[in-house]
Amino acid sequence: MSVIFQKNWFWLLLGVAMYMNTIGHDYVVDDLIVATKNSLTEKGISGIPEIFSHSYLYGYDGREDESYRPLVLTSFAIERSLFGLNSSASHFVQILLYGLTIMALYKMLKLLFENRSGYFTEWIVLLFAIHPLHSEVVSNVKSRDEILAALFLFVSLWYFLRWLKDSKRIKYISLAGATFFVAALSKESVIPAFILFPLIYHLKNGFNFAGMAASLLASGLPLMIYLFIRSQVLSDVLIGDPIDPVANSLVIYEGFDRFLVNSSIFLKYIQLCLLPIQMSWDYSLSTFTIEGAGVSGWLGAVLLIFLLTAMVVGTFLRKDWGIGAVLFGTTFIATSNFFFLINCPLGERFMFLPLLGIIILVVCTFSWVGDKLNKPVLLTSIIGLSAYYVPRTFIRNMDWKNNLSIYESGVAVCPESIKTNFNLGTEYLEQGNKAVVKDVWFDKAIKSYQKCLKIYDLYPNVYENLAFVYGEKAKITQSTEDKLKHLNRANDLLGVAIDSLELTKRTLFNNRYYILDELIKLEGNSENKTIYLSTMAKTAAKVENLTKDDLHRLIYSNYELKKDDEVVRLINESGLEFKELSAVFLEFSKRYFERSEIEKATTIMSIYCILNPDDISSRSNLAMLYEMTGELDKAMLMYEDILKQYPDQLHTLELYNNLKVRMNK
Repeated sequence: MSVIFQKNWFWLLLGVAMYMNTIGHDYVVDDLIVATKNSLTEKGISGIPEIFSHSYLYGYDGREDESYRPLVLTSFAIERSLFGLNSSASHFVQILLYGLTIMALYKMLKLLFENRSGYFTEWIVLLFAIHPLHSEVVSNVKSRDEILAALFLFVSLWYFLRWLKDSKRIKYISLAGATFFVAALSKESVIPAFILFPLIYHLKNGFNFAGMAASLLASGLPLMIYLFIRSQVLSDVLIGDPIDPVANSLVIYEGFDRFLVNSSIFLKYIQLCLLPIQMSWDYSLSTFTIEGAGVSGWLGAVLLIFLLTAMVVGTFLRKDWGIGAVLFGTTFIATSNFFFLINCPLGERFMFLPLLGIIILVVCTFSWVGDKLNKPVLLTSIIGLSAYYVPRTFIRNMDWKNNLSIYESGVAVCPESIKTNFNLGTEYLEQGNKAVVKDVWFDKAIKSYQKCLKIYDLYPNVYENLAFVYGEKAKITQSTEDKLKHLNRANDLLGVAIDSLELTKRTLFNNRYYILDELIKLEGNSENKTIYLSTMAKTAAKVENLTKDDLHRLIYSNYELKKDDEVVRLINESGLEFKELSAVFLEFSKRYFERSEIEKATTIMSIYCILNPDDISSRSNLAMLYEMTGELDKAMLMYEDILKQYPDQLHTLELYNNLKVRMNK
């Protein structure tokens, strides 16, 4: 058995075996960013040049964001060319990359801890490979960035350690720099790990300025090249929008309160590393609050100080546990929220690399206790953790089978997280749209969205989705009373979003138009119809840049409300921008003519004729309207203009001659 543990292929197979039960899983959560809805990876290999010339999210939403991870997207582009859009293929590649990462870790640690006897390295790699906290990274293929960054960092450190053994072999330190550059191309969070190189040099060889400078150059030079390339590609990227409390609840706190809440989050991170229970894909607002950060916040702060001290002391004393502390600190700092806020308060995926540092500290502790007491202590401790971790990982993997399973598990663990409830509600909505019996799913969606509003009533997406669900319920119910109830609820929700939250999202307006249309149809000529028409007009008037649909709604609702001057003003001021509505203008001109409101009919007809200069009949009618309003000179010019273009228009010629006679009298 001892011989097997020391074989590289064993660790590769162990990594693969731990996640074989994810092969048949769907794309879940945000896998759409890299796989299902990314226009660049959809192009396959041909899209790779564009991938390297744009930010990470460009292919997903057309936005140049602040992240640059071309290697990750390149892997999905190659995968798309080879296998098409295939979730099983994506999961297989993910598992294989994880197995390679475990193998690279083993090779690197064997050199790093070459002076350690027994199974010290093997225990570290074993606990890392089987740890349930990695389930998100491996099961959610979007997190391939974490795996690739770790894989190439481990390879880079292996080359660096080879160079430490033989400093004359320049190729090793060159390859160390090259693979660190590739790690940075995978994910930016690996950047702070550049400090590992000189620190490991010191931990292995003691303080030597020349050696540490060369080590720093090995990681610093490729890092500078990466940052230069990144700055060129993202040169036009603007500073991102302020962080939304929904994304990171820490933004609502300041000063010491923020530190205390974040310290309680830090304690949760450590708990997940040591005893991974109650795991969730999301821990957003309001999972962590200042009210709940009392004892846990102070304990987290003490633990944070302890680990910072371990980094300093362990480095100074050149201890193996110092390597663990430094590895944890350098790989955790970018996502810790202590120095700057990111769009997430806590993410299990963020612990993929930092967990290795914690495990090194744990195994060092077990080893020390074993030396002080008896060797079986180490063995018993490791076997005990392994007996818990392995089945827990297999079980956790199944939570990631599809969106429904991962979202339901998220709500079960973090019932106060707005995003777990929102995403579950959205998945219930999706299930309802596909189901034959829809009501059950829609009712579940409503319950989830209502929970979101209790947590945070300023989350705009909830209002939109909840209104949509009520609209869908109105479609399938047979009772007019129930239809009105659901539609009115939808209208109220959209009203909050548009009127109170002052949102300008296009779909909000379109959905409210639809809801109001349905209410107007159901109400017939009741007093409520007037209320809905007024709401329609007020809603459309809030649009900053009118579309033809907005203008049509404004004209229609104001006409029905008998605000005729407003109808004429709207058409007169905005009509020339919308040729598509010319038939509507013609219709309203006829309506006002039939009501003997000749001036209004004339104003609207003039707009129509400008938009449709080839409509001779309407131009003749406009001339006749001018006659009726006493604007004879305008009528004469209109007739003359028509006859110059179309001299064979006998009817127009007759009208023209009649007008001449009339004007000469």
